[in-house]
Amino acid sequence: LLDAESSAREAQDEAQAAEEKASEASEEALKAKLQLKDVRGELSDAEAQAEALEAQLLEDQGLAKVRESELTARCSGLLEELEALRGALEEERKVVAEHPEEAAQLRQEVSELQITQAKAAVDGSCCTA
Repeated sequence: LLDAESSAREAQDEAQAAEEKASEASEEALKAKLQLKDVRGELSDAEAQAEALEAQLLEDQGLAKVRESELTARCSGLLEELEALRGALEEERKVVAEHPEEAAQLRQEVSELQITQAKAAVDGSCCTA
C-alpha cells in the first residue's frame, strides 16, 4: 500500500512537473507567436516603404528623362544658332576681305560712336551724381 501511495505521489509529481513544462512551453510559444506577429508587421511596413521608394524612383527617372530631353533640345537649338552665327561671321569676313578700305572706315566710325557713347555715359553720370 505504501508503495502504491509512493508511486501515486511520484506519478502526481511527474504530472505536475510535466504540466509546468507544458505551461512554460505554452508561454514560450505565445512569446514566439507575438514576436512573429511583430516581425510580420515590420515586414509589411518595409514592403510598403519599398513600394513607395520604387514609385518615387520611377517618378524621378521619368522627370530626369523629361529634363534630359529638354536639355538635349536646347543644346541642339544652341548648336544650330552657333552654326548660323559662324556662317554669318564667315560671310562678314569675306566682305571685309573684299572691301578692306570700307571695313577700315566702318571700324573708325564704330570706334568714334563708342567714344561718343562713353562720353555721354560719363556726362550723364556726372549730372545724376
